[in-house]
Amino acid sequence: MKNIGILGGSFNPIHCGHLNIAETAACKFKLQRVLFIPCKISPFKTGAAAEKYVSDEHRLAMIQLSLEGHSNFELSEIELSRGGVSYSYETVLEIKNMFPEADLFFIIGSDSLLTLSKWHKIEALLNLCNFVTVERPGIDRQQLEQSLDFPPEVSRRLLRRAIRGRLMDISSSEIREKVAEGTSLQGLVPKAVEEYIARQGLYQRA
Repeated sequence: MKNIGILGGSFNPIHCGHLNIAETAACKFKLQRVLFIPCKISPFKTGAAAEKYVSDEHRLAMIQLSLEGHSNFELSEIELSRGGVSYSYETVLEIKNMFPEADLFFIIGSDSLLTLSKWHKIEALLNLCNFVTVERPGIDRQQLEQSLDFPPEVSRRLLRRAIRGRLMDISSSEIREKVAEGTSLQGLVPKAVEEYIARQGLYQRA
């Protein structure tokens, strides 16, 4: 039976923090594959926030460049192809139908775990896959334990799969700001992505 990881997000742009949590989860839970799934429209980033995305083509190109050299990492266009608001429940259901014998591990950061109870059809989603949380800077274990809005048994199950990797305080919004300011992205994104952003003139201030 295969263990398949799922890492979703806007990836606007993808950065080293995304790759780090995927590597950490893949090693800890022996994931044969990790699917990187860019959303079409995030449920939490609609309206004006969604308009700040660069094109799907640019996001796909940057993800593809980032995954070179990672044999078990794959790009999936499942949410872009489906269109509309990208609900993780619908995505996981599709992947479950594609790989009925696989165990699915949905990879998130600790900031996402704090808001997990607000996700679309979260109770059903929790029955479809295992959630793996890779801790991020600024959110400690105690804060997670005190802030989860789930019944105690569910909270304990989620916390059992909360792991600590190499803490990297990186966000896509920070990267976009640095590009606009003309600041180097060294160590924040793969070199090929930095070069792509510069070549395409992405994230420049109007």
